[in-house]
Amino acid sequence: MRAELERDFRRFQRELPPGFPGHVRETYGIDLTARYLGETVPHPIGKGSGQLSLNEAQLAADAEAGLAFVVLKTVIAQDEAGTQSMAAWAIHETKMKLEQRRAASGRTGWTVTWKGRGWDRTLDEYLALVRAGRDLTRAGSLLVVPSVKYHLPRLEEPFRDAEYRYTTRRLADAWGQPPLLVEKDFSPTLAGDSLAADRGQIVRWLREVPGRIRSASPGSLRIAVKLMNARFDDDFQLAMMDACSGADALVVFNRLFDAERGVAYGGWDLSERNLRVLDLLRGSPGLRPGLCGTGNICSGRLIVDYARRGCESVQLHTFFQLPLSAYAATRGSRTQRALHALVFHPSDGLVAAMLELEATGELERRDGALHFLDLVVLHDDAGHVGYGEAAPDELPFYSEETLASARDLIARVLVPRVVGKEFDSPAAVDAALQGGVRGNPFARAGIETAAWDLEAHRRGIGLGQLVAARLGVQPAASVACGVALGIPEDGKPDTLTRRVYAALEQGYRRVKIKVMPGWDAVAVSAARAAMGAVELPLTVDANGAYAWPAHEQSLRALDSAGLLYIEQPLAPDELVAHAALCRALRTPVCLDETLKSAAIARQMMDLDGPRVWNIKVHRVGGLAEVCRIYELAAQYGAELWVGTMPESGIGSQAALAVAGLPLCVYPSDLEPSARWYGRDADVIKLSMSKDGRMAVPGVSVARLLDVARFRAATRPVVA
Repeated sequence: MRAELERDFRRFQRELPPGFPGHVRETYGIDLTARYLGETVPHPIGKGSGQLSLNEAQLAADAEAGLAFVVLKTVIAQDEAGTQSMAAWAIHETKMKLEQRRAASGRTGWTVTWKGRGWDRTLDEYLALVRAGRDLTRAGSLLVVPSVKYHLPRLEEPFRDAEYRYTTRRLADAWGQPPLLVEKDFSPTLAGDSLAADRGQIVRWLREVPGRIRSASPGSLRIAVKLMNARFDDDFQLAMMDACSGADALVVFNRLFDAERGVAYGGWDLSERNLRVLDLLRGSPGLRPGLCGTGNICSGRLIVDYARRGCESVQLHTFFQLPLSAYAATRGSRTQRALHALVFHPSDGLVAAMLELEATGELERRDGALHFLDLVVLHDDAGHVGYGEAAPDELPFYSEETLASARDLIARVLVPRVVGKEFDSPAAVDAALQGGVRGNPFARAGIETAAWDLEAHRRGIGLGQLVAARLGVQPAASVACGVALGIPEDGKPDTLTRRVYAALEQGYRRVKIKVMPGWDAVAVSAARAAMGAVELPLTVDANGAYAWPAHEQSLRALDSAGLLYIEQPLAPDELVAHAALCRALRTPVCLDETLKSAAIARQMMDLDGPRVWNIKVHRVGGLAEVCRIYELAAQYGAELWVGTMPESGIGSQAALAVAGLPLCVYPSDLEPSARWYGRDADVIKLSMSKDGRMAVPGVSVARLLDVARFRAATRPVVA
């Protein structure tokens, strides 16, 4: 591919191809998709706030060039009367001075200095620029994000909340449809100001400012904080990152400050310090906001260096201002010429650097392609993390547990059992959680599945591969999906018919409908009316609504309806009755709520009970118990399939892992995220193919998680 890359580099000197990420994918099998502030962008290269993003013409040119995102010039917050506590930063821009600077390491790089700091025109003029950026964003041409400098008080002073409220609300009004994306700028000139001479003062800002911005917004918003390089040591840079946990993203780190000249500067001193600090994160595990790198990014190789330290995208400024003679490209704007060098340079470009990592075995293809975002977590090997989810209902309808009870047990009882302890396997975590705890499988599963995901992250594989390895079987690459439809709110058969028809149009491989006495035969008829001649399995789920033999007539009517199976017809504790019923009916009986543990499974085997088992990871307490049940099913000849709870994409990863096992022969209840959360709202997006299948991921949750959405949707329950 090196020869092809050299040809592209020469060919694109005259003109960068429109939609160049598509060319990179098609030619080199490299997916450059990246993220900034929770938004997916076509590649990782964006423009940082400054003199190059202060008018509509600049934005239009960057959109045409194919830039991924732009952060606008920083506006100074004001209150309704127009008062600006940070007015000293609203200095009219002066001509930028581009110069070379020799680093302490001896390398010479480029840096730009200028006296201007922030937007010096009116807020209304800035809002007009925001609206122009909004239109480009919604057209899919360029992600545009406003930048704000809010009031930063001294330790003994209060925050001027009126400035936060007025400016944020005006921005939200200009942007329109939420979420509003905002970057809070801690500028390099601030690092040289007396305001930033006190460590405690800086930490206070970083802890409180994101929350104040969020509280000031009339709707949802995401906040990126651009962190300065403070005049302290590397450890304090980490302390700043830890203090800023309320942000959705961190831009790391702004330029250095030259106290003698009174100016901020970049070059190799900046990138060397930034990368050194980010290296320290590897020994400091934990959930952090998404990272965006900045600082002397002058090659695709440096982009990879930032990515391998956790950065999902990068922001540049100086590299867009070099003399035209410094670029290999001979035509196009500086943005186009910079992109040409950053992506296609045959030795230092992004494509070349990723291909080299593949050649050395440090980056592997997934779904036939190398993925830029795989760099972000692939090398975070000292800070492995596991994610799990406890997903009971809010009320004790399905089980005795509720969200409130699970939250309480996790915080008071279960977390203290694992924090600070060493375990040699997920099964050991499961044992620690069960000791002296009766029941409460949902709460236990939240932590237990996180232990499995942690192990998957350590091994660099997916949950499905890990569970299959534990059982000595081969996992499937994808699973069939079935739709589950409840009783219509209006109680009308026609409503159910329309919903079944809509599900079939989407490609589901099985239809399940809820039934109860009085809503069974009519429900089956309504579903059949939509299915017509389509040869798909139909099942019913009673959630224990019937009694045997009291409802014998209704159950025998269902038995003659040509169903794949009848799910949980009787109450959960009716083990003997379920065994008797399965012998009385021709249609298989399926156990759901009844199957709470491997112990129950053994009893069903002794009773010669039902041989179709619904597996819900949370209902049985986690994946270790699932493995025990699976081994019993293999002995008994039971057929399995996977059910789900009202869980996010995190909890669904455990379900997907089980659904891909060989004994899971019927379509699962797994459905696309959009059905329950709306478009692009789930923390891990679940997608279903047109033929009704869902892929089983080959990576752990950390590689799939949208961290910005996760942070926005969650809050700590244990300090």
